[in-house]
Amino acid sequence: MKVNEMAAYAFLFAMLVAVLSISSVQGKDLTQSDYEEYISNFIGAASYQLPEPVSTLSSLIMSSPDLTKGALKNWAYNNMLSTTRNLMDADQSGNKEQIDHYNDQLDRWQAVYSCLNGDCTHMQQLEGSAGTGQAGGQQEAAAPATAAGGLVADKTRYQKGALLIGPISIPAEWTEPQDIIFLDQGRPYIVVGEGTCSLWDSPPEPDGVDCCFVYAKWRIGDVPQVWGQLELVDPSIHLSELIERNTGKPAEYNSSHVYEAVAFGEGKMLKARVYDGGGYSDNHGELKISVYQAI
Repeated sequence: MKVNEMAAYAFLFAMLVAVLSISSVQGKDLTQSDYEEYISNFIGAASYQLPEPVSTLSSLIMSSPDLTKGALKNWAYNNMLSTTRNLMDADQSGNKEQIDHYNDQLDRWQAVYSCLNGDCTHMQQLEGSAGTGQAGGQQEAAAPATAAGGLVADKTRYQKGALLIGPISIPAEWTEPQDIIFLDQGRPYIVVGEGTCSLWDSPPEPDGVDCCFVYAKWRIGDVPQVWGQLELVDPSIHLSELIERNTGKPAEYNSSHVYEAVAFGEGKMLKARVYDGGGYSDNHGELKISVYQAI
């Protein structure tokens, strides 16, 4: 009997050691500084050794404690802003080597930030491009195609440059504007709004509005109407109004629910929210916003 009890205790002890080992690997015994060091090496495309048996930094991030994730989000976001400013300075000076360098770093910071928010797809792609457990080779932030001819604002034609941030989700039920990115005074940017959401509780059909229009037939009939749901702050304007300011005519409905316009920075943090004059408690879904260099 005693032999069986000893065997049982030995088995339980072995299981406890295994669990503690897994917890340590999953990041529960790592400090924020440890994570920052791993991430910094990833950003610089440098080699680094992760605690075994974790094979990728993205998996380590996904298993990190929520409190650590929250602190790392703020840290990564501030580094994205700093890298964005460096990229803009490099772009202004025309230094191609620095532009490529900061483009790559910004792409990696965005991948890390997205992973901290639950979407590690791009980070895993970067990791996979150089093998398991090590940062990948250089990647440039890909910008979706701008309509032929670009966008015109203040009699100047602009094209999309590097993706600075996004797409960032703007939940329809949030009442306060959400920080997006700092915009330098007088500098042009291209703001892209996309997605659909609902402003009603249990509507006959899902969603019904996008960044600029309400298109729910049960609500307004067959012809979409400009409602201007994506509201920007600093510059304080609805995306639909910004499009009209750029083009000199009202925004046109896009069945793909993607809209873009040129905005000029005011030396402040750009913010955004889903605008609803009738209250937010019955809203569902989210819109998304991205910001690009305008070149």
